[in-house]
Amino acid sequence: AVVSTQSTGDHCDKCPAGSFSALPGSAECTACSAGSYASFIGNTKCTLCPAGKFSASEGAEKCVPCGAGTAAELDGSTNCTVCSSGSFSYGEGNLKCEQCSKGSFSGSEGMDHCDKCPAGSFSAL
Repeated sequence: AVVSTQSTGDHCDKCPAGSFSALPGSAECTACSAGSYASFIGNTKCTLCPAGKFSASEGAEKCVPCGAGTAAELDGSTNCTVCSSGSFSYGEGNLKCEQCSKGSFSGSEGMDHCDKCPAGSFSAL
């Protein structure tokens, strides 16, 4: 997407945060694509969101950390993956979901912890 600003022709305007202009002589700025960001004005490129963070839409000025129960393993993520049952992620900015340890479980998707198996039951994983 193109980002335009009002310009009078007597000077060059810097591209706003969330956009860039890579080449000299540009007449417009381009919005950063989803999965990338540009925090400052005057950017010549956008930066991929680091693993554990994402940007869902174009024109992002920053990336958002993945919440508990989710993770983003790769740079440039446009969303976070929900942890499957049997796994969890605690806190924010997780790169991956962890498997529950032996003797514990998570029976639902998107969990931020595993519960201990109650007396009379077990989990060998």
